[in-house]
Amino acid sequence: MKGNSIGNNDNLKISLYQCIIILMAFFTTSASLFNLIPSLLVRNILAIFTLLIVIILLNGRRVNKKLLIYVLFMLLISIYNNSTISNYNIISRNVVTYTLYFTVVLMCCISTIRIDWVSTYLEITMWICCFYGIVTIIFYFTPNFYKNNIIPLFPYNADRLLYWYNSGSMPGLTSHYSTNAVLISIGIIILFSRIMVKKGKKRDYVLLLIMIIALIITRKRAHTVFVLAAMLVLYYFSSGKKLGKRIFKMVGAAIVVGIIGVLAYKYFQPFQELVNRFVEFANSDDFTNNRTRWWKVAFDNFKLHPIIGIGWGRFYDLCGKTTGYYANTHNVFLQLLCETGIVGFLVYMIWFVKLYFTSIKLYKNLKNEEVKKSIDNRSFIKKKYFIGFSVVYQTFFLLYCFTGNPLYDRETFIPYFVSCMISIYYSRNNRVLNMEMKNGM
Repeated sequence: MKGNSIGNNDNLKISLYQCIIILMAFFTTSASLFNLIPSLLVRNILAIFTLLIVIILLNGRRVNKKLLIYVLFMLLISIYNNSTISNYNIISRNVVTYTLYFTVVLMCCISTIRIDWVSTYLEITMWICCFYGIVTIIFYFTPNFYKNNIIPLFPYNADRLLYWYNSGSMPGLTSHYSTNAVLISIGIIILFSRIMVKKGKKRDYVLLLIMIIALIITRKRAHTVFVLAAMLVLYYFSSGKKLGKRIFKMVGAAIVVGIIGVLAYKYFQPFQELVNRFVEFANSDDFTNNRTRWWKVAFDNFKLHPIIGIGWGRFYDLCGKTTGYYANTHNVFLQLLCETGIVGFLVYMIWFVKLYFTSIKLYKNLKNEEVKKSIDNRSFIKKKYFIGFSVVYQTFFLLYCFTGNPLYDRETFIPYFVSCMISIYYSRNNRVLNMEMKNGM
């Protein structure tokens, strides 16, 4: 009977892990389509159900106490004076975002024990993101179909969607072309990470090309630059240990990219339009795209509440009342200062910096393990794939923090914390392995 009980518990945990994988991929990629679920209450319940699964999985597990305390402190900062919680507004749209945020941050504690589910999460997410990229290209060539059938799905943003489409910025199957660019960028990052460990197949190269074309026709400058920069970072650390060899390969990559860019500019109109947007940006008097008004509101309120800030999520309404336009700051670091003060800002900056450099260190250390990969080749390839994704995505995320709101959008913060989970897991495993080797000696 006891054996059956243990077996049932194991089966339950496996089922819960499978459930969390599907839900995490769904919440990452559903984007604007999530709003098509007719009842806001149903959406909120679905998010709360996801959080409950994570709490059940955490129950009874031995987790790193220091990590747990730090994670709980991060959550406390996001709960303190939170606009949704303070107003007891359980039927708010923000409930989904905050609940999922709590979920993925808590999942970082589970990641010290197992990480095998990440492979399925990345696979599902990659294919759905590829779907967004493919339909973006299809809609580009079928304007009548897009205007008659897709825009009506998002009536609350119909005028802007029509304007973006007519100006050449493809929103695809989302209600905002920035959201579309984010999902396409995630797909590119996963595909590139696969290819860099020779895990990718010919199919992945074809998909990567399709996704790059899709990103170009969104005409999003920041996403294009940040994705390219993130890929170059991984390529740099994959180019051998010697500095000379790395520089040589980077120069070679720059020449290849430059040649492709010249040809694309000559023969591919959407790329011309994207480059022209960069030229307009360079010649513009306001390189911030009129965001300084939001930054001023954030900094002025930080000066009024420098220690603990005005409360998580409060900038959005404050900005609307002050400027007449409801928006986040489009600079995560400024918004953290405004909403969480110096205390919260330092807590998150320590997390950002520590996890990023941990990821890079882990990836660099893979070179030392590569000579042993013949012992367990599949395990090594998976590890390199996961850590490679972690480096690329964290680079993209942190760069995007300067011009966007990735810490506050589920499409971006879910994969970010997944990338953090990867680094936490392998970092802990390396420490345990080193301790075992010392004890053995």
